Amino acid sequence: MKDIIRIVMKACNPNGTQAQAGMVKFQNGNLIAYGGVFCIQAPVEVTAECAFNPQTLLAFHRKDRQGGSYTVKDNKLILKHKRERVTLKCLPASEVGIIDVFTDKRKSKGITQRAAKVLERCIDTSHHDHKYQGVLIRDGYVCATNGHILFALKVNSLKGIECIVPYDTIKFIATHNEDMEGVAFDGDNIKFFYPSEITITSRLITGADDYVDVFSIFDHEYEDVEIDGSIAEDLESLNSEFIGLSNNHILYQIGKEDIGQIDLDDAEEEYSFTVSKKYLDILLDITRSNNFQVSTNGNILVADGGKFFKAGCVLCRNPIKPIA
Repeated sequence: MKDIIRIVMKACNPNGTQAQAGMVKFQNGNLIAYGGVFCIQAPVEVTAECAFNPQTLLAFHRKDRQGGSYTVKDNKLILKHKRERVTLKCLPASEVGIIDVFTDKRKSKGITQRAAKVLERCIDTSHHDHKYQGVLIRDGYVCATNGHILFALKVNSLKGIECIVPYDTIKFIATHNEDMEGVAFDGDNIKFFYPSEITITSRLITGADDYVDVFSIFDHEYEDVEIDGSIAEDLESLNSEFIGLSNNHILYQIGKEDIGQIDLDDAEEEYSFTVSKKYLDILLDITRSNNFQVSTNGNILVADGGKFFKAGCVLCRNPIKPIA
């Protein structure tokens, strides 16, 4: 029960304008919470129905308990197990609203935890345009961009669904240690199903029709670049805002003026570009090869994801100059 409580509480919003946003409820054999962005439902063996603050319930289940009882009386939820008894103030379950999707689920790999972790890194929640504060599902792809980096993952089983899923929902998917097994969509909300029978139903962000055509970003001519795999460790350990890469050196900048240089054995293909370190890290993390492409106009670095994904980031206009 303790793990289920912690999972469901992730949907709560204790800072919400209504007290119910920070509550959970027992209803229809589920523990449920909805804080205003997404709603989590998890099956539990409790027949009592009421809404309450979850912190006391979590404290009661600080240890594993076999058996016990849950009783509602005089606006209180009474928890009993052996010699321990706890009472919580509660409301009728109907006073805490939820969202759900009542259409048949389709079997789908959906958005895996690993993919959600990458999508989360490509979203900027402070973006001035709210539609880029979430993840787009369109044409069998799941896409995220903040205007500097873009990641588009192919998920054929999501074809026919077009919507924008908020960042908070993606963040939950990235932290939940299961990969979803089904999806339901009714145009207003989207619902994800997990093998444990936990479900998450999310509100959507409007504006999917106006979301950038992600594949137009890749509609350029490119030159192939193979980055030496032996430099991956150096790149990972560097604490620099920008990285300059060429066929014969790595450049890194600390502050505005200090520059470091690591000399490399010359690669056959000549290349030279400067890129944001945090975006290069994402590209290196998701590609299984060292094969990249640089647009001939010098604007975009693309990771080779083959038929599985498209990913790229904008290159910096002011390259780091090598040490003389």
